[in-house]
Amino acid sequence: MDIRLKRKIANDYPYPITVDFMRLNTMEYKNPGSERLRKIIDVTEMVLQFLALISISDLVENAIKGEVVVPDEYKSNFRNNFTQSTMGKWVELLRETIKIFKTQNKPMFVEELADFFIKSTSSETKVQKAFNRIVSIRNQLNHKSQHYNKADITKLCEEADASLELILKDLDFIIDYQFLYINKVTVEYHRWSDPIYNIDMSYIVGSNPELFDSTSSDDDHRNIMHTPAIVITKENTNQYLNLEPLIIYSDEGNMEITDIFMYMGWDKGRGKITYKPVWKGGEFNLMNTSLSNHLAPEMLRVFEVLASESDFLSFKSELEKKMSVDY
Repeated sequence: MDIRLKRKIANDYPYPITVDFMRLNTMEYKNPGSERLRKIIDVTEMVLQFLALISISDLVENAIKGEVVVPDEYKSNFRNNFTQSTMGKWVELLRETIKIFKTQNKPMFVEELADFFIKSTSSETKVQKAFNRIVSIRNQLNHKSQHYNKADITKLCEEADASLELILKDLDFIIDYQFLYINKVTVEYHRWSDPIYNIDMSYIVGSNPELFDSTSSDDDHRNIMHTPAIVITKENTNQYLNLEPLIIYSDEGNMEITDIFMYMGWDKGRGKITYKPVWKGGEFNLMNTSLSNHLAPEMLRVFEVLASESDFLSFKSELEKKMSVDY
């Protein structure tokens, strides 16, 4: 891979993408083979998941505002696609969410994302084809009836490498958006003037989780009051998209390490809403954390907006039972 692209990803791409990518470039995965191939697939899945969760957050915001209408077909498929994640389902969620924006002529918050993945409502970009190829390779590897020798694996690894490079190269528009963790919001009230909002923020870029760049701002951000919120802001604007509850910042994984956690699935029968740590945060079930009272209803709101009414009511009933027992 081009060394300049590696440096750009390492320093400027959002943290969830960069961390796994940098692992891929360690000595452990240097040589073409089964271990590197599996790690390429891991990086690809992280990118897919990250972009899908951004697009879903965007769709929820626009649907609540009445800017877009969520089609019945999308709603009928949402539960199956959203509650038990796979690479293929992340592809479908990303594709079908983008199609809603395209068919209704509504720009996405990350405007370039639509054309990055879909040429029109019915044709694939080279990037979507690259994603699909890596998903296909993953499915081939998981098929127990197929056996691959070293030469086969090397060839698949080189093909997957080229596909991932294409994806990450074309994703460079992402550096025009700031990914921020809203650590703390304090308000100063003055008798004869408007309140002053002081926001402590950290930029979530680069590969080192200990190097989050903490900053403070006195700008009036009175609508950003959530924590542990992750937000995207557009460069040189006051616009933002809140990714909570799908991507959050917490130290309540089983390793008790502060990390970014990305939504993975919802097993309503077992009362589990699971997230994947980006770094070393460990297993994370939202329902076992102090965040559940705040974030579980927000997750249910996602279902209310994007799922069928029957699926929403089913998850609502189970969540109410779980929370009434535990709280």
